[in-house]
Amino acid sequence: MLQPVFSSRCSVMLMFLLLAGTNANAQEPSAESQDTKVVLRISKEFICSHSPPPIEHVAPINRCLFGSHVTGTSITRGQAALTMDPDQSKPSFTFHFKGTTTTRTVATQHPVKAYSTGVTTFDVHRQISFDGQEFSDGPETIEASHASKLDGISTPPGVRGRIVRSFATPRIQEMRPQGDAIAIRETKASLLAAFGKETDHLVAELNARMPWKQTLAMLVPQQKDWVEHFASTKDWILVSPGPKDAVIPELPDESLQIRAPMELWVSGKPEGPSVIKVVALWNTLHSGLDRFRGIPSTESKPVQGVEPAVVGNWWVIRAGDDVLESMIDKVKEK
Repeated sequence: MLQPVFSSRCSVMLMFLLLAGTNANAQEPSAESQDTKVVLRISKEFICSHSPPPIEHVAPINRCLFGSHVTGTSITRGQAALTMDPDQSKPSFTFHFKGTTTTRTVATQHPVKAYSTGVTTFDVHRQISFDGQEFSDGPETIEASHASKLDGISTPPGVRGRIVRSFATPRIQEMRPQGDAIAIRETKASLLAAFGKETDHLVAELNARMPWKQTLAMLVPQQKDWVEHFASTKDWILVSPGPKDAVIPELPDESLQIRAPMELWVSGKPEGPSVIKVVALWNTLHSGLDRFRGIPSTESKPVQGVEPAVVGNWWVIRAGDDVLESMIDKVKEK
């Protein structure tokens, strides 16, 4: 039911948020220095631009309940959103799907027809985090409330109808709390199942496709007691590996300008076979943004590859630099 929500747009939204917690590590440290040498940056505007649009899903209702044949429609309207963990020491995010499910039904038990409306308001969410090696998701949870009302009763005309109505009305009102309990239980179960399945798929895709482990292995030999340092600014999410007492280094002034959705900054010069391999990895990531460039797959054209740019004592790879401008424009329109 929620497939339209958790489509490619959600995939990229999660990809960029969560990649901010990746182990995108840096240049091989010398014996003289154990400071952090790599900074991975993710643009927040780029993340926000991929918030999926509201969805509306209509489904038929056809079932038996309390001896009545119940028919009607169920309309689910919702909006997906990502919220960042206020604790900047770890890359943790919560994926939400908030909305309502409205049902309009007719319960038929000859000779009575009862017309009802029910509304379930929900917020289903799941935390997604990065542990330094891979992405993982916690249990999906949901908060929901339900209310219903009896819109009307149809009975036969005349005296017989009035007698039937006098008996049917209190009976229907008596059974309504049980019906509400069933409605909210079933709505919760269906939302949790769909949401869990889709978020599992997204996390598995991230772990299968993203190049953080390879980047780490190529640029930084394993260092005992190294940790990932995280920070968040108005514009950026940053991650940088290093000793426990290290700090994220200050980047050149040019970094103040947002140039690409993802940037890998490495201290030193872009030389050696490891750098060539890292550039190839990031070109794969850059090309993987084709479906977010607004070009149908049948009309896709080759995208110019990315190359390291030397900025002072750093070199930088910018993935998706051709995508960012249009994404920022979309954010400003909201």
